[in-house]
Amino acid sequence: QPATSEPSPMDADTPTAHPQQQQQQQQQPTESAVQACQQQQAGPALHQGLQQHGYEQHDTIELAVVVHVLSDHAFKKYLQYRSSSDLMLLRGMLLKVTVDPTQQQILSAQVQQAFLPKFENEGQDSSIADAIVQQADQRPMVITIKHSGSLVTLSYQGFAAKNSLDNEFTAGAALLLQTHFQRLLGIELGLQRLREFTDMLKEKQLALSFEMVTGCHGHHGQLPAGEYLVTTSAHTVDNSGQTSFLPWQDFLHLCLEWGLPLNDTWIIKGSAAAAAARELLDHMALSGCTTSEALDQLNKVSGQISDQPDLGDLRSEAMSKVPDHSRSLSIHLPGSYPHDQWQGTRIEGYVVSQGQGSEARGNFQDLSQIRDRMGRQVLSLDRVAPELQRPYQQLLQKSGDSVSTQAAVKFQCASWLPEVDYEVLKPGAASENRASIIDLLEQYPVPLNTPATLQLPDGTKIFSRAALEGLNSQELQQLVQQESAAAADLNSLQAMQLLAGPGHQQTSLRYKKKILMWSDTEVGYCMMTFVVRNGLTALRLGQVSYLSALAAMAKNSWGLPQALVEKVVYFGRCWARWIARHGGVSSVKEASYLDKAEAFVQDFLAGVAGDGSEQRPEGAFQGIVMAVDVSEKVVKQASMT
Repeated sequence: QPATSEPSPMDADTPTAHPQQQQQQQQQPTESAVQACQQQQAGPALHQGLQQHGYEQHDTIELAVVVHVLSDHAFKKYLQYRSSSDLMLLRGMLLKVTVDPTQQQILSAQVQQAFLPKFENEGQDSSIADAIVQQADQRPMVITIKHSGSLVTLSYQGFAAKNSLDNEFTAGAALLLQTHFQRLLGIELGLQRLREFTDMLKEKQLALSFEMVTGCHGHHGQLPAGEYLVTTSAHTVDNSGQTSFLPWQDFLHLCLEWGLPLNDTWIIKGSAAAAAARELLDHMALSGCTTSEALDQLNKVSGQISDQPDLGDLRSEAMSKVPDHSRSLSIHLPGSYPHDQWQGTRIEGYVVSQGQGSEARGNFQDLSQIRDRMGRQVLSLDRVAPELQRPYQQLLQKSGDSVSTQAAVKFQCASWLPEVDYEVLKPGAASENRASIIDLLEQYPVPLNTPATLQLPDGTKIFSRAALEGLNSQELQQLVQQESAAAADLNSLQAMQLLAGPGHQQTSLRYKKKILMWSDTEVGYCMMTFVVRNGLTALRLGQVSYLSALAAMAKNSWGLPQALVEKVVYFGRCWARWIARHGGVSSVKEASYLDKAEAFVQDFLAGVAGDGSEQRPEGAFQGIVMAVDVSEKVVKQASMT
């Protein structure tokens, strides 16, 4: 499988990362594990380096390290200064680290599984959207649906969740992947294909990311009608031990080859067509719409005309601006799980990115073939057996608790699911070396031949950031002059960045476009998750605090004009007063908030939720309006005094 590197954009607003360590039982590394470590180390081969230190392969200890991002904002700030010598910190990443028997020295480290780094909403950085539109003649705009779910990754060593291993999230993902192949191929053929698939992951050292859609792990914007996975990315590990994400077209071919679940994708070629698509997304975000309406309008922009009626003059106007030749080079690739059937009427939004640059006609022919193959793998909800529509929910209800459910999943998936036993290192007397391991991880890279440097495949020598931090400004300058041709006078930060190696630069553009507001028929995803669910903590402090927080979010985070800020506050006021009459905010839990909120939505759309002013009991005192007729002379005298 080609490992062409096209790193995804780094998340722009985050803090320091906090690693959570988990240690595997000591065992002799497999051949593939040694090869992976050799590939990461990139200088002397791993086994040679171990022998130089007097270690044999079976003497080493392998650690699985989960990078847990506590705050997006601080982490993004950190990423602005990271370098090649740092641990490969990506959001929700699983590292594989080999240490010596004393656990005092790191012998190798590499990424095992990682998600695409988090990226911005358009309101936070409109320049990305501008660039995608302006460059769409060379590289098409790519639009995919943003599904409401939980992130999981899979490699030949099994599933990992965003910040954890071996729990209800990984169990749900395993069962839903197995169910997907059984929906597609049947029970026995599905299991056989899964075994072949996991063998391929090991052979090619691939890891994949999925969005897992189920209502069993906390409520998102809407309880889904069915449970499913959507494959979002695939990566290998390059010679520096960091991730190389497959370009999206290679990724599509990989998924089609193995029958993996794919997302709805619209390829928009040409700046005029991309501008029309962006205008349409802006309109839908601020006016609201149902899933079927949104998909229909995107199909029209990409030239895939349906029989649905038009929904507005603005969309028709946008279509009129698209030249015929641009429309002919745009295309819709159907997803495996139709969103309006499996997820529901409330769409979270879209991910907009920049596609690959290639010869337009040849690329379009390839996409046409991909579209036809994807169309043959579409799974309609009404054609899937009821027992395969919500398998994890049914198993959870049958087992009674998450621990029993995890055990049941491992039993059902035992024929193909990689089984790795983890011994968790927790604080306390039983694991006194946990703190020392954390300190050790912060010192990486600890090289095989010298205490402070590491040789990269291209011959570049980089210095450990930990070693550089021990030098004063003069010593840094001397090292720069010794190791680099750079003659410019650098400050300490610039010198450290030069010596520690550059961080990966963003080579692809990507942003999120979420549905914010509401229409006559549906409430936007952000109203449900940000205003209702995420606002529960503020609402418990009182309505004044809650409404102030909503106004600040709508204005500062979403960048809305004042008129729309007031609409957001109005929606929040309606919810606050509605829930006060239906059990109070204390009766609502974040993980199950839709149990209450869906009833509110129905009242709100029906016009009977209001802001509370018209909700007094029938016959209650409403007040008195008095009209007094006063002569003009009296009014003038009153105004003068």
